[in-house]
Formats: sequence, structure tokens, C-alpha cells
Amino acid sequence: MKRKSQIERPDRTMRRLGIPMSMMLVLTLFSTQALAVQIQDMVRLKGAESSKLHGWGLVIGLNGTGDGGKSQATQRALAALVARLHPDEKISPIDFKDAKNVAVVHLSATTPSGGVSEGDLIDVRVSAPMASSLKGGRLVLAAMLGPIPRKTDNIFAWATGTIAIEDANTPTVGLVKKGATMIKKITAQYMDDAGNMTLVVKKEKATWPTTQKIATLINDIMAADAPPIAFATTQQTVVIKMPKLDQANPGNFISQVMEIQIDPTLLRGTAKVVVNRKRQTIVITGNVEISPSLISQRGLTITLTTPPVKPTAQQPVTKTQNFLALDPGNRGGAKLKDLLDAFNRLEVPAEDRITILETLYKAGQLHAKLEYVDE
Repeated sequence: MKRKSQIERPDRTMRRLGIPMSMMLVLTLFSTQALAVQIQDMVRLKGAESSKLHGWGLVIGLNGTGDGGKSQATQRALAALVARLHPDEKISPIDFKDAKNVAVVHLSATTPSGGVSEGDLIDVRVSAPMASSLKGGRLVLAAMLGPIPRKTDNIFAWATGTIAIEDANTPTVGLVKKGATMIKKITAQYMDDAGNMTLVVKKEKATWPTTQKIATLINDIMAADAPPIAFATTQQTVVIKMPKLDQANPGNFISQVMEIQIDPTLLRGTAKVVVNRKRQTIVITGNVEISPSLISQRGLTITLTTPPVKPTAQQPVTKTQNFLALDPGNRGGAKLKDLLDAFNRLEVPAEDRITILETLYKAGQLHAKLEYVDE
């Protein structure tokens, strides 16, 4: 006959203690170890960035909200366009002095990281510097230029299409979905001339310990029995010397590097505490540490000491004492998770938890980024 388990389910225990369901979810997150992530989730490849295209064009079909009736620049642009289409006719800008259904616009587009090929379609952002609204307008075929306007043959795409207004409060800005057709490819440069590839760590995770750990992990896996190939050159970049055999066809090598898994809790740059005052919830990421401190809040006392005080028969650690010592790692700084565990044991209200964390942060004792959300 099977014995009935003596361990009560955590959710039932928390309900008995009066802890709300929203807090139960957060506490569950605290007790779950972070899963490993791939290096590609933390970095980008230098040379594989997106590119910016831009240009100027005309929008027609506006319902009296254009700038053609007051802008000589728009009148000249429209006259030049018509003259190209009808070279045998004499066209003057003055002929369009009452054209209120046309507007000059600035065009911008961002190509995907990793490059694009001829024939690919990308979105075009349209902005009117003088018109009052672009609603109902259509972009006339216009050239999209690369980052160096004066370079010969710098047209990378042609754009046209109906403009969609995304924000009714800003009718002078719109989007032409898949409005630009690429006529030139933009290829990512994954290596420099010396055969080096560079990983750029995302800013919120960029620290020397982070890049050093990434470089060490790459060397352990990709060059276990050979000289190191990865080096932390700054707190945001890791340079990898690609083996000569892989330089002609780097896809396989790059894929292997980017799919290497790393424990995010080992990276100090991921430490973050997110507080939602409205819902009274706290979410932590990474191995958030707190320095030795004495915390007192509404009769509650928690000390963070090294080494921790061990309970004895003469001096037990109980809820009625409202006292708990932290820093089980004996490192001179406890983990925030240990403090939250103490909160749970002493049934500290959510409002007091948030106040304590804010005070620790202001005192420089909470080693993480503190953020607030309102949702």
C-alpha cells in the first residue's frame, strides 16, 4: 500500500497563507532554473547589420491636403516628372500652382539584417514635410538610394504604392507595405580580410565577464585541442579567427558557433529586476546579487551576513522572530532569490517587498537594473 505524500503542494500552501495567484506565478519563476540560451540570442554578427535606403518622391491623389499649391519645390518636382514622361511638351512649374492633391515626401526603408537579393520587397516609410495629410495618397515611382548619395549608380530599389496611415493622430506619416523592389543585392560581410568574424553582444548584456565567458566557451567547444580562436577584445565584442578550411564556405562554422548554448545566469549583464506596482508583482532575471545589509521594515528584520547565522535550539530562526540571515554561498553577497525566499517564509506583503527592493537599489546594494512596467 502506497503511503500518502507528506509534502503539501506549494500552490495549496500559498493559498492557505493568503498569497494571491499573481504572486504564486512570480514565485514559481523564482524557483525555476533558467534554461540555456544560444549565443545567437545574445549577439549579432558584425557585417550582417541592416542597411538604410532613402529618397525623395511625390504623392498624388490627396484630397486637398497636399502642398503643391504653396510649395514651389513640389511644383518643380511635379513639372520635372511630367516633362520626363512627355518630353515634347513645354511644362512649367507655374502650371501646377493650384495642385493641392500632390505633396513632396521623404522616403526611408530598412533592409533585413543578413542582406537582400534582387526582386525582394521591403516596406517604405513615407513622411511629408509640408502637406497636412497623406491619407488616400499614392506614391509615384521613386528611386531609393544607398547610404552614399553622390556615389555613381547608387539606386538600390524603386518604390511605389498606396500609402497606409498607421496613426490617425499623425496623418503626415504613412507606410507603403512591400512598396520597394530591390534592383541590387546587399550582401552581408561576415568576415574581414584577415578571416576574422566578430560577435557584437547586445548592449544590455555587454560586460567584460560576459564577452570573456563567451570566448572561453567557444574555445572549449570549437578549439578544444588547438590554440584559442576566440578573444574578448572589448566588453561588447568577441573576435573569432575562422579556420582557413572554413573561410571559403563559412556557413557551417558560423552555424556551429551561433548554436552554442550558454547558461544566462552566468552572465552578469542579464541581471534585472522588473516591478509592477499595479499588480504588485516582481520578476527577476539572471543571478541578481545583494550586498550584506540589515533590512528593517514594519517590525520585520532581515540581515545579510557572512557567514550566515545558523539556527540553534537556544536561538532558532522562526517566523515569530521575524529574523533571517542570508548569504548561503559565503561570498559576501546573497542572491536576491534568497531574500525573496525569506520574504515568503515571513509572509512579507508584496507592497513591503517592493519598498525594500527599491531601498536596496537606491543604496547601491541591489546589483541589477531596476525597471518598472504598468501593464
